[in-house]
Amino acid sequence: MANSSLVLNAVAKGLLNFELIDKSEFYEDLAVITELGLPNVLSAKVFYGVSSRVSAFEISTHLDIGLESESLDTIKDTIIEQKNLLKGLCSSDTQQWLNIFTIQKISNEVDISKFPLFIIAKVKTDKLYFRENLDSLYLSSNDYSEFVKVREDKRDLFKGIDQNNGYYLERVPTTDKWKVIKC
Repeated sequence: MANSSLVLNAVAKGLLNFELIDKSEFYEDLAVITELGLPNVLSAKVFYGVSSRVSAFEISTHLDIGLESESLDTIKDTIIEQKNLLKGLCSSDTQQWLNIFTIQKISNEVDISKFPLFIIAKVKTDKLYFRENLDSLYLSSNDYSEFVKVREDKRDLFKGIDQNNGYYLERVPTTDKWKVIKC
């Protein structure tokens, strides 16, 4: 049935009208897992972080089932905390999804207002992007025509954003200073 999740959700709302909260929550959960095509609530909650049904189910089989009643943020934090353990238990495809999830989670937590303005060697471009090559960090123009190697003693300054394509540096107009920008 193509609209089974809609029917289940309607049943949940109807039960709520009769103040049958436990039964309503059951049908609401059933509607969600039916819509997502996942076998349980925990894998559905993991899916909201990982974005792959197969990987969400695989990860959920290695998490404590008690997490099912926890918030999405708690589940996401648990996945981050247990990332290394999970990587050892999961397939290579799921490991890649864990990497993507970790990068996305970190990018959402970085407070760019804490980054100071920077002075960088003379370059003509007004935007520099983070690039890694052979364990070195570089700031590069979009077309790679200009690049500046980040000194090893300055690398910690960019921790949390250096491996994430969601950030770049932009020149402050009419100055030699640069600021971190989130895409």
